Amino acid sequence: MKYIFCFIALFVVSCVYSQSLIESENYDLFLNKRNYNLTTYINKSIQSNDFVKRNNDTSYIQSLLDKQKIVILPNDSIFIDDRGLYVRDEQILIFREKTVLKKIATDKGSYGILNISNVKNVKIFNANIVGDRELHLNDIGQWGMGILIKDSSEIEIISPFIKDTWGDDI
Repeated sequence: MKYIFCFIALFVVSCVYSQSLIESENYDLFLNKRNYNLTTYINKSIQSNDFVKRNNDTSYIQSLLDKQKIVILPNDSIFIDDRGLYVRDEQILIFREKTVLKKIATDKGSYGILNISNVKNVKIFNANIVGDRELHLNDIGQWGMGILIKDSSEIEIISPFIKDTWGDDI
């Protein structure tokens, strides 16, 4: 009986410790892999005193896309400039419920907010992207894309919502 009690106590402690370890390592049970959460980097840019960084998240997001295979975007608006964002081979990009990529107003006739170019095996979940159609700075061009896909294969875009781009949404 004493051994059964010790076993049960050890089992409970083990379960509690495992759960805290999973949460502390940012383990995603849905993907069954570790992921990378960009929220801390976005929060740093929002708290920055530099006005440009405060209103433009492109460089921060791109630098992390360059380093991580699985990216879960912050549950907030993310402002993207004319450079856009570029995904890599074998990358998974997950938008949360309130994540929105918003295009900063431009005078460019052509742009891609999220670019999938010369890559393979990319998955994007719940993309929510808003272009600059209402704020565009001139009437030149018609090639502003929410998601620009070219020369790529094995691309999955699951449940996208894209609106108000200067050209095509996808």
